[in-house]
Amino acid sequence: MISTLIFDLGNVLLFFDHELAYTALAKLYDRPREAIRATLAENGLQLDYEKGLISTAGLHAHLAHWSGQTQVSVAAMAFAASNIFRPNSEMIDLVKQAKQRGLRLVLLSNTNDAHFEFIRQRYEFISEFDELVLSYQVKALKPEAAIFHAAIAAARCSPQECFYTDDIGTYVEAAATHGIRGTTFVSSTAYLSELNATAGLRLR
Repeated sequence: MISTLIFDLGNVLLFFDHELAYTALAKLYDRPREAIRATLAENGLQLDYEKGLISTAGLHAHLAHWSGQTQVSVAAMAFAASNIFRPNSEMIDLVKQAKQRGLRLVLLSNTNDAHFEFIRQRYEFISEFDELVLSYQVKALKPEAAIFHAAIAAARCSPQECFYTDDIGTYVEAAATHGIRGTTFVSSTAYLSELNATAGLRLR
């Protein structure tokens, strides 16, 4: 029996586009977008930030030193990096239905401090979740075992009682090695069909 639903955040509950962040940061720091992408994505800095190995203040200091633009505030940097989301309303509605049915809800996300604070302040559905398992807090990224262990602990049930969805299939496969059933997210319709069939629910 399924008692806990585990949801990825990006491109499941909120659509996002990193290119919007690179464009905004390029304008803010007066540097080419490709240079911003390179310093963040191609040298591992972005992953270190999502893993909590570098703080928001540390990222800000790095970009100030790299660009020479020392007048840019932490808040301006964080906003430019984070204003990249739009809601998947159908999936958010499903989250609320599941909560009303008494299912435990766990959010499992590779994210960073700036992004999640931006989201928390703007999207009230986050309060529906019983537990938040965030990469920068647990110091592990999907598909590392440690983050799935944290999700199972947050679920407060056996892995077999969990149902997980993520837009990245290899993460769903990694979760399965820890006993967590799930499905790769393609659409809200496909997710709902798979969930209802697996859990015997009648969400709609």
